[in-house]
Amino acid sequence: MGSMTKMPSLLALVLLLFSLRTAGAEPVYLPTFACVGGPQGMKLPADARQLSTLGKLQRHARAEDEPGTYRELLVFDGLTLNLIRFSAEPARMLLVSADISHPRWNRLLPFALGQPLAQARATLGPAAQTDTGLTHAYGSEAGALRLVSAGGVLTRLSYSCYTG
Repeated sequence: MGSMTKMPSLLALVLLLFSLRTAGAEPVYLPTFACVGGPQGMKLPADARQLSTLGKLQRHARAEDEPGTYRELLVFDGLTLNLIRFSAEPARMLLVSADISHPRWNRLLPFALGQPLAQARATLGPAAQTDTGLTHAYGSEAGALRLVSAGGVLTRLSYSCYTG
């Protein structure tokens, strides 16, 4: 289990993901966008306690947030999840951000790392059809999604989520 000494790493990750979200123009609006569920959101277990069973954890950090809540960082090879958890409700979580950089996590996504950009545009819907390189961020009031590509295929996804 991680310790409070890893909090600078957590802070650096949060700042990095915030900069990804705010870089460039406002996200292209997708009314159905949500970070978890829906046509563009991740498919995470309903019970937060099941997240650590997704794969081998490389790093785990936890820090108290507001009374009754804590921040949790789960780092797997190719997947980083930043969460808000609730002390009185151990199954409950809010996704703050996620970064996916390895195809082994495609099972959690409506996209597939390694897929042609045309397929990713189809998943995003009509709003993305003219964004041939998928250089825009996409989202709604619930958060934003940034897609990264190389050689005409999807190579990385970064979700940045509104948590209230």
